[in-house]
Amino acid sequence: MQIRKNIYQITGGMWGYLGNAYIVKYSEGYVMIDTGSPNALDSILENLNYWDIDPNKITHLLLTHGHDDHLGGAKYFKEELGAKIIIGKEDVRMLEEGNLGEDSPCINHTMPPTTADILISEDCFLEIGNLVFTVITTPGHTNGSLVYLIHLDNESILFPGDTFYVEGNQGELILSGWKGDLTYDSKKLGESLKKIYTPRYKITLTLAGHGIPRFGPDSIQEAYASYLKNDR
Repeated sequence: MQIRKNIYQITGGMWGYLGNAYIVKYSEGYVMIDTGSPNALDSILENLNYWDIDPNKITHLLLTHGHDDHLGGAKYFKEELGAKIIIGKEDVRMLEEGNLGEDSPCINHTMPPTTADILISEDCFLEIGNLVFTVITTPGHTNGSLVYLIHLDNESILFPGDTFYVEGNQGELILSGWKGDLTYDSKKLGESLKKIYTPRYKITLTLAGHGIPRFGPDSIQEAYASYLKNDR
């Protein structure tokens, strides 16, 4: 699904799979935000073909956190096609081991293991061709959760992963992600939401790890308000 001129959604609930994934076109190829569930790979490749996106030109995988419905295709795009993987340092073990940890009772959450190229442990800027991503560490959903923000074509676009996502007939439901990870921490989640709310970013489009696109402002403010009312 083409969302904007240079942005596509290539998997998620609309295709019957957990975990949204997005493509952002840039001067030298494409950046992929998350990679969907392991069983979504064939569907992702079909969608890339439909939109005439050469998977060999996907140069970077920006992963929001270490769960299987977001890392499922990472091994393929890295080891078969050569894309570089960026992930939060605290979540890299899940990527490398292909599960949520030996102590996790959620043993059905598995993915093909692989390795990272860049580990993020603090807020930073990530330059990829003509794109500059603001990378914000947001522990809570997992210890290594990241939010990506980019200014593209006169818009400010937020990729919050599962820190929060949007649902509802009119995009009116703002929800926090699954709480089954052993490192899930409600207090840290609240601190992270406050952290991304405080700068008052002028967000015009929110593309989260689940749910639907949210066009317009106030998604961060509503996410933080929802946390204060429902999750702390």
